[in-house]
Amino acid sequence: MWTRDLYLATESGHFINEAHRRIAEIIADYDPNLRLAFIPESERDRDDSTEKPFAVIDLGDGTREPHAIFFADSCDERLLARVFENDLGRVDVRARLEAEETARQAIEYKKKMERMDAAVDVARTLKRRSFS
Repeated sequence: MWTRDLYLATESGHFINEAHRRIAEIIADYDPNLRLAFIPESERDRDDSTEKPFAVIDLGDGTREPHAIFFADSCDERLLARVFENDLGRVDVRARLEAEETARQAIEYKKKMERMDAAVDVARTLKRRSFS
């Protein structure tokens, strides 16, 4: 079984892995006004929080400008949990644990949906070949 991450080219010419792509899609599905951004090393400022390579961006709504909500060191379920946690509007241990569990479940669900989509594609291909 393939265990390494696949890397995908972005429009900016940088590469992101499958985990980044998956989490970015979950964030956009969760709130269409949010985006996960990768900050290339050449664009990071060592003097403030933008030294971190990932940011969750609020695209704005016409009355406010797009802005970074927070920056993160890594792109995994903790980043996604932080998105969910910020939406809760409160900080407590139970809410954080629930947000982290929700994030893990969302990632697993997304993986399962991707596997199911791939299986359907294979089945369609096999069906077309069998009738050719």
